[in-house]
Amino acid sequence: MRSTIFTSLALGLTTVPLAADEVLSCYTRSYSEAHLAQNPDQVVKGMVLAFYKLDEYDDTLAFVMTRLSEQGRLANSSMSGRLLDQFLSCYNGTGGVGTGCGVACDGGGFAVTKQTADSITLRVHYMVMGDPTEGCGGTFELYERQGETTSYRLNRADSAICEAMLP
Repeated sequence: MRSTIFTSLALGLTTVPLAADEVLSCYTRSYSEAHLAQNPDQVVKGMVLAFYKLDEYDDTLAFVMTRLSEQGRLANSSMSGRLLDQFLSCYNGTGGVGTGCGVACDGGGFAVTKQTADSITLRVHYMVMGDPTEGCGGTFELYERQGETTSYRLNRADSAICEAMLP
């Protein structure tokens, strides 16, 4: 339910410029206050991830939307609570284990390190989010502690949630 609420809030705050021809899989997570309290450096409050295909491209693509937390390095920051998104090109799979997805212009990315029928785990060492600067990349670096890797476990969601984000 919390993921659905987060997704519903996210839909009204952003517009995606590309339309997905086929959503391959959809994942969401809204981290509880208890989880955030146990992980005081965590910069992500909620996340939605769609793996999708476009007819004009052979590659699998990913779209990530993230609601930033108000703690850790974001406490008392202008980035606290912001909603950011990012497009990525994926390789070596269609959103399964072994898949890596990267942001254009060396904006980092994520690796899928675990996948079950109900969830997916991403490993992020460096990935930019938000409005591109000079046509690529983004404005916010998604890390908890600089130089360290962070994992995010997201739960499988109905494809309709991600399809709604990709008009």
